[in-house]
Amino acid sequence: MNNNPLIPSSPELVEGRIEAAMPPHEAPTSVYMLRCADGSFYTGVTRRPLDERIGEHNRGALGGYTAARRPVQLVWSQEFHRVADAIAAERRIKGWSRRKKLALIDGDWARLKQAAKKDFKRKGGGECAGYPQGIEAVEVTNNDSLIPECP
Repeated sequence: MNNNPLIPSSPELVEGRIEAAMPPHEAPTSVYMLRCADGSFYTGVTRRPLDERIGEHNRGALGGYTAARRPVQLVWSQEFHRVADAIAAERRIKGWSRRKKLALIDGDWARLKQAAKKDFKRKGGGECAGYPQGIEAVEVTNNDSLIPECP
Protein backbone atom coordinates (compact mmCIF):
# COMPACT_ATOMS: atom_id res chain seq x y z
CA MET A 1 0.00 0.00 0.00
CA ASN A 2 1.23 3.49 -0.86
CA ASN A 3 1.50 5.71 2.22
CA ASN A 4 2.63 8.78 0.29
CA PRO A 5 -0.11 11.44 0.54
CA LEU A 6 0.83 13.04 -2.78
CA ILE A 7 0.19 10.13 -5.11
CA PRO A 8 -2.87 7.92 -5.40
CA SER A 9 -2.60 4.34 -4.17
CA SER A 10 -4.64 3.02 -7.09
CA PRO A 11 -5.10 4.07 -10.73
CA GLU A 12 -7.19 7.20 -11.20
CA LEU A 13 -10.33 7.41 -13.28
CA VAL A 14 -9.81 10.40 -15.56
CA GLU A 15 -12.42 11.42 -18.12
CA GLY A 16 -13.98 7.96 -18.06
CA ARG A 17 -10.76 5.99 -18.49
CA ILE A 18 -8.18 4.51 -16.14
CA GLU A 19 -4.84 6.28 -16.35
CA ALA A 20 -2.18 3.81 -17.44
CA ALA A 21 1.46 3.81 -16.50
CA MET A 22 3.74 6.37 -18.09
CA PRO A 23 4.38 5.66 -21.78
CA PRO A 24 7.97 4.44 -22.33
CA HIS A 25 8.86 7.51 -24.43
CA GLU A 26 7.72 10.03 -21.83
CA ALA A 27 10.24 11.20 -19.23
CA PRO A 28 9.05 11.41 -15.63
CA THR A 29 8.30 14.79 -14.12
CA SER A 30 9.86 15.57 -10.76
CA VAL A 31 8.58 17.80 -8.01
CA TYR A 32 11.42 18.93 -5.78
CA MET A 33 12.03 21.01 -2.68
CA LEU A 34 15.20 22.98 -2.05
CA ARG A 35 16.50 24.43 1.21
CA CYS A 36 17.89 27.87 0.46
CA ALA A 37 20.88 29.50 2.18
CA ASP A 38 18.51 31.61 4.31
CA GLY A 39 16.72 28.46 5.55
CA SER A 40 13.58 28.97 3.46
CA PHE A 41 12.20 26.33 1.11
CA TYR A 42 11.60 26.53 -2.62
CA THR A 43 9.34 24.02 -4.39
CA GLY A 44 9.57 23.47 -8.12
CA VAL A 45 8.80 21.04 -10.92
CA THR A 46 10.96 19.84 -13.82
CA ARG A 47 11.04 17.25 -16.57
CA ARG A 48 14.82 17.49 -16.76
CA PRO A 49 17.32 15.58 -14.59
CA LEU A 50 17.30 16.97 -11.04
CA ASP A 51 21.06 17.43 -10.83
CA GLU A 52 20.95 19.71 -13.90
CA ARG A 53 18.02 21.71 -12.53
CA ILE A 54 19.64 22.18 -9.12
CA GLY A 55 22.85 23.25 -10.85
CA GLU A 56 20.86 25.95 -12.67
CA HIS A 57 19.44 27.15 -9.34
CA ASN A 58 22.92 27.25 -7.78
CA ARG A 59 24.39 29.17 -10.74
CA GLY A 60 21.54 31.70 -10.55
CA ALA A 61 20.66 30.89 -14.17
CA LEU A 62 16.94 30.74 -13.42
CA GLY A 63 16.63 34.08 -11.63
CA GLY A 64 13.65 34.42 -9.34
CA TYR A 65 13.39 33.32 -5.73
CA THR A 66 16.48 31.10 -5.47
CA ALA A 67 18.88 33.43 -7.29
CA ALA A 68 19.29 35.62 -4.19
CA ARG A 69 19.25 32.68 -1.77
CA ARG A 70 22.15 30.54 -2.99
CA PRO A 71 23.47 28.01 -2.45
CA VAL A 72 20.47 25.70 -2.46
CA GLN A 73 20.33 22.04 -1.44
CA LEU A 74 17.88 19.36 -2.58
CA VAL A 75 15.97 18.11 0.47
CA TRP A 76 13.06 16.22 -1.14
CA SER A 77 11.86 15.05 -4.55
CA GLN A 78 9.30 12.74 -6.08
CA GLU A 79 8.73 11.58 -9.65
CA PHE A 80 5.29 11.59 -11.24
CA HIS A 81 4.09 9.77 -14.33
CA ARG A 82 1.79 12.58 -15.39
CA VAL A 83 2.81 16.22 -15.70
CA ALA A 84 -0.61 17.34 -14.45
CA ASP A 85 -0.15 15.32 -11.23
CA ALA A 86 3.30 16.85 -10.69
CA ILE A 87 2.01 20.38 -11.17
CA ALA A 88 -0.90 19.72 -8.80
CA ALA A 89 1.50 18.35 -6.14
CA GLU A 90 3.83 21.35 -6.56
CA ARG A 91 0.96 23.80 -6.08
CA ARG A 92 -0.32 21.87 -3.06
CA ILE A 93 3.11 21.83 -1.38
CA LYS A 94 3.70 25.53 -2.05
CA GLY A 95 0.62 26.26 0.06
CA TRP A 96 1.80 24.18 3.00
CA SER A 97 3.16 25.48 6.29
CA ARG A 98 6.83 25.12 7.10
CA ARG A 99 5.94 22.49 9.71
CA LYS A 100 4.15 20.40 7.12
CA LYS A 101 7.02 20.73 4.62
CA LEU A 102 9.50 19.58 7.29
CA ALA A 103 7.36 16.51 7.97
CA LEU A 104 7.34 15.71 4.23
CA ILE A 105 11.12 16.13 4.02
CA ASP A 106 11.53 13.77 6.98
CA GLY A 107 9.07 11.26 5.47
CA ASP A 108 7.07 11.40 8.70
CA TRP A 109 3.51 10.75 7.45
CA ALA A 110 1.98 10.83 10.93
CA ARG A 111 3.52 14.24 11.63
CA LEU A 112 2.49 15.46 8.17
CA LYS A 113 -1.09 14.40 8.86
CA GLN A 114 -1.01 16.15 12.26
CA ALA A 115 0.49 19.30 10.68
CA ALA A 116 -2.45 19.37 8.26
CA LYS A 117 -4.91 19.82 11.12
CA LYS A 118 -5.86 23.32 12.16
CA ASP A 119 -4.25 24.21 15.48
CA PHE A 120 -5.86 27.37 16.79
CA LYS A 121 -4.11 27.23 20.14
CA ARG A 122 -0.36 27.19 20.43
CA LYS A 123 1.60 26.34 23.51
CA GLY A 124 3.64 29.20 24.90
CA GLY A 125 3.41 32.86 24.05
CA GLY A 126 -0.33 33.03 24.61
CA GLU A 127 -1.23 33.73 21.00
CA CYS A 128 -3.36 31.89 18.50
CA ALA A 129 -1.94 30.48 15.29
CA GLY A 130 -2.54 32.94 12.50
CA TYR A 131 -3.62 35.81 14.75
CA PRO A 132 -1.34 38.51 16.16
CA GLN A 133 -0.92 38.75 19.91
CA GLY A 134 -3.67 40.78 21.55
CA ILE A 135 -6.56 39.48 19.41
CA GLU A 136 -9.24 38.13 21.70
CA ALA A 137 -12.02 35.69 20.99
CA VAL A 138 -15.32 37.16 19.91
CA GLU A 139 -18.30 35.40 21.42
CA VAL A 140 -21.73 35.38 19.81
CA THR A 141 -25.02 34.90 21.61
CA ASN A 142 -25.25 31.15 20.89
CA ASN A 143 -21.84 30.58 22.56
CA ASP A 144 -20.07 29.69 19.29
CA SER A 145 -16.71 31.41 19.11
CA LEU A 146 -15.95 33.18 15.82
CA ILE A 147 -12.26 33.39 16.69
CA PRO A 148 -10.63 30.73 18.85
CA GLU A 149 -9.81 31.80 22.36
CA CYS A 150 -6.16 32.30 23.13
CA PRO A 151 -4.71 30.95 26.38
